[in-house]
Amino acid sequence: MKELNNIRSNQCLDIARNGITVAQIRLSNANREVNAAMHRLQGVMDGLRHLVKRMVPPVSGKIRSDSMGDGEFGAPRGVRTHTDLDLECTIDEPVLAPHDSHATRLFWPYKEDKRFCGVELVSEYFISQIMYFAPLKDLVGKDVLAGDVLGTAQNVQDRYGPKMTRHIGWRLFINPVIFLEV
Repeated sequence: MKELNNIRSNQCLDIARNGITVAQIRLSNANREVNAAMHRLQGVMDGLRHLVKRMVPPVSGKIRSDSMGDGEFGAPRGVRTHTDLDLECTIDEPVLAPHDSHATRLFWPYKEDKRFCGVELVSEYFISQIMYFAPLKDLVGKDVLAGDVLGTAQNVQDRYGPKMTRHIGWRLFINPVIFLEV
C-alpha cells in the first residue's frame, strides 16, 4: 500500500477499476527505462561504427604468421595468449596514428630491454597502444589525427632473430567511460 500513496488518487481509481497491480506499474516503468537505455546504447554503437570506419591501420602489412607463431589477437603463447595484433612492416616504415587521439605516454614493452618503445594514444572512445617503433621527438602530449605519422618501425629481429617477421604490435581498447553514459 505504501507504493500506492505515491500515485495520485484518480490513478488509484483507475488501478482499482482495471485491476492493474503495483507490480505491473513497476514493470511498465522498468520497460520504459530499458527502452531508453537501449536507445542510448544504440547511439553509442552508431558512433563507434562511424569512428571505426575512419580508422587506418598503423602500417600497411598483413597479420604476422611465421615459424615463431601467429600475430593474431588471442594466439597461443605457451601458458598465455597474445594480447595484441602483430602487423608486418619494414624497418623504418612510417607508423601511423590509427585514430584521432592524444599521445599520452611512452612505454617499453620489455622492462629489461629499453631498445623497443611504444606509445599510448587516447581518444574519447578508443585507447591504442602501438609498440616496436621509434616515436617522433616530442610526440607525447600532442594531438594526432588518423593517418598522422607517429614515428618509424623498429626491427624486432634485433630481439627475436631472423625467424620472426618484422612487425609492430597494436592493442586497441574501447574506452569504458562511454558505457557510463548509457
